[in-house]
Amino acid sequence: MPIRGLSEQGRIPRIGKIHLGVKVQSEKNPNVWYPKATPYFVLTDAPYVREVYPDKPIELRIMFPAESDEKIASQYYRAYKQITGLVCKGDGYKATARVDSAKWRGKVELGIWANSESKETQMVEIPCAGVGYDGCPPCPAYENKDCKRIMMLQFFVLGCRRFGIHQLDTSSVNSILNINGMLDVMRNNRVLGGNVSGVKLLLTLVPQEVISPDDSKRKTVYVLQLTAEEDVEELRRLTAQTAVPAMPEGRGEETPQVVEGDVIEPDEEKAGEFFGDPSELPPEEPAGNPPPPAQRPTLRGVEERPDITGTPKTRPRQAGLGEARRTPAPWMEDWTTLFRAAEGMGFTQEQVLRFLEIAEPTDFAGLKTTAQACLNRLEAAKKWAGDHNMTPEEAIEKLVAARHNNKQPA
Repeated sequence: MPIRGLSEQGRIPRIGKIHLGVKVQSEKNPNVWYPKATPYFVLTDAPYVREVYPDKPIELRIMFPAESDEKIASQYYRAYKQITGLVCKGDGYKATARVDSAKWRGKVELGIWANSESKETQMVEIPCAGVGYDGCPPCPAYENKDCKRIMMLQFFVLGCRRFGIHQLDTSSVNSILNINGMLDVMRNNRVLGGNVSGVKLLLTLVPQEVISPDDSKRKTVYVLQLTAEEDVEELRRLTAQTAVPAMPEGRGEETPQVVEGDVIEPDEEKAGEFFGDPSELPPEEPAGNPPPPAQRPTLRGVEERPDITGTPKTRPRQAGLGEARRTPAPWMEDWTTLFRAAEGMGFTQEQVLRFLEIAEPTDFAGLKTTAQACLNRLEAAKKWAGDHNMTPEEAIEKLVAARHNNKQPA
């Protein structure tokens, strides 16, 4: 016989966490560490993915294990504290919060949320002001950068020798819009049968030009983009043949680590498994008025989806974010393909960049050559390395040095 309240729940283990940045030490204060965004996925806490992608990948082959956004792309306002972990979770209408009983007076203000010094806490339902809606001021926790808009992606990484979920967190609204838009396209595609799970996809980091809200200057950031390797017909065939296990209905939360463009203090981190423990926040919904009805859980202010008919929609400007172009640079797709082909020949991404004598993938835009021309040169370099009994790295260094000396390598 099943156990009431337990047997209907389940959990797929989370076997790794993929980050969008690294921690660097402050030059002014050696005791302070802060996150720095990177143009590649950081696999420090994803050992099984690192076996498949040993260098600094800019794309991952993934598959979603479920159809529900709540299970594969959960997105809420989230606030964390040391020791207590997740202390507030909201959607822009209402939030479930763990507050310090001694400071809670029925009003949302700084200092009410539970922390390591709280002797007694309680769960309450509070209004979620978020970034500020309908002319009202933002939530004091959000204004104080204690709360962030976070999407938690959960997926399988194809090629890993261990079966389990990997998680990636982002607070970039542009990334959230890109992911939501692609999921909607897939669900509205009759050829795919409206499926999201079981489809082989590419999760890619691409450069995007934005206008900084601080100084109104243009800058390049890296955002997430979801695409597919195969064409629509091949996707339809593969989707019809592929089955994945259903996502369990476990509850609980994970603490986000480094997210794009935001600072998370080191003492806010905590470990956890996929979907956490059922005893963690949030518990059963407390009594109160439900949020406005929606077809699926959405984060207020970013539920606007791109128009899949080809006519761009105007989305409201988000507080603290610049206006952004969602379309990646036109050279990106060809050069991403180049990286995959070069990897098959034994060249790492760093070696390709060294061969072209550029520092970052974004510098491809200024090259007066094509991805195919570079691939042809790499094939010739591989043959030359084999003829001279050299490793790819040794061959690259030899060829670059010879290029500078305007002579053929010995």
